[in-house]
Amino acid sequence: MTRKRYSEDFKKQIVELYNSGKTALDIEREYDLHAFVIYGWIKCYKKSGSFKASDYRTSEEIALSRRPITRIMSNNDLVSVYTNKK
Repeated sequence: MTRKRYSEDFKKQIVELYNSGKTALDIEREYDLHAFVIYGWIKCYKKSGSFKASDYRTSEEIALSRRPITRIMSNNDLVSVYTNKK
């Protein structure tokens, strides 16, 4: 399943519909969007007037999202936790 991409103009149109009083549920039904997508666009646009992550996220947030996930415990550590062995 491929991820849908929407233009800046379309996102702005959706935010403007919401700001004009249309409910997220109505927009969701009319444009076949999920409410969490609509609310995400509203949040982004409200913060910076843009939908680009670099415009509404701090450099610290961007760095954290790009950092690779590290393993906290090895398999042996997990086994010892569950069997009470060290």
